[in-house]
Amino acid sequence: MQKLWITLCCMLVVTKSVQGQQLQHFFDVNKTSVLEKKQPDLLLWEGFKSTNQSPKNLESKRLGPVKPGLETMPFQQKALFAPYFSFGISSGFMHYQGDVYSQFQFGSNITYGASLFLHFTPYLRARASFAVGSIGGNDSQSPDIERRAQNLNFRNRIQELSFTGEFDFFPFMPDKTPKGSGFIYAGFTFFKHNPQSFNEFSNSYLNLRDLTTEGQDLPGYSLTSTAIPLGIGGRFQFAKRWTVSLRGGIRLLLADYVDDVGKGNYPSLDALPSNLSRQYANRTLEPHIDLTRLTNERGVFTYTGTDGNTYRNLAGFEPGTPRGRVAGNDRLFVVQLTISTYFGKIPRLLPN
Repeated sequence: MQKLWITLCCMLVVTKSVQGQQLQHFFDVNKTSVLEKKQPDLLLWEGFKSTNQSPKNLESKRLGPVKPGLETMPFQQKALFAPYFSFGISSGFMHYQGDVYSQFQFGSNITYGASLFLHFTPYLRARASFAVGSIGGNDSQSPDIERRAQNLNFRNRIQELSFTGEFDFFPFMPDKTPKGSGFIYAGFTFFKHNPQSFNEFSNSYLNLRDLTTEGQDLPGYSLTSTAIPLGIGGRFQFAKRWTVSLRGGIRLLLADYVDDVGKGNYPSLDALPSNLSRQYANRTLEPHIDLTRLTNERGVFTYTGTDGNTYRNLAGFEPGTPRGRVAGNDRLFVVQLTISTYFGKIPRLLPN
């Protein structure tokens, strides 16, 4: 075993010696080329003294014809992309689709927010954004008689924090062409909400979750949830450090209660804790323009609860029938116009 270790040590010494000789030979061979790179003016002057030619003529012979404008720049390195930050503010609108009818009206349901962009490559960037918007719905405005019979309404304020990745179709670099590009994006969103409905007697809005309108046990459904944002957009650099972008997409919500209507059924009204809960759980017999027509066509369902009281609702909306009549979870559509400005390079701790 000892002989083996001695043999390995001898082989290591020989290997290091050979490597040292190779490195010395490399430096000797390349010594002249290194001096040429570091002292071009000195070499040109030596050539002038030996050949009695001017430095300009000698340089022309060595490099060939010089193109106009390149006399002082014989070599131009291609510019590399340096990752950078940008910050933007946004405004737009948010539209809801779900179990309660919602009519899109331009200029309503305004959203606003701010974004921080990290541009890693000419094609790829990350976006962290915070936005606040509002949504709402009202069955009485629906062209569908079934929705008008349901007669629900709500409003909701959405506060969301999103993390998305954006991929440009064309390379996008500050002060370089092209100045614009289309892009796609996807990511993850956390949002907070609180569905409400107006109460005419108190002249104020009530928090619908507190009323357990589907007979849920308190505290009811969560007021925070998640969504998957998907979309497409385009952006254009209109000034040296300024970019405008327009993006539009869908939020696939992983919850179904932004309108206070989930996958539950109409509860038996005697099981609800208060008269307000009973009023907002089933609103089919509240006064509205189609009530007389609907009661004549469908009739009224009457039943006696376990508390001995008699309850009534429009036929077809009795306890045990689905309260949410749209398949799948609710969805949000968001369009935003963003103005952003470049303000600094990404620190070296991130990969360039």
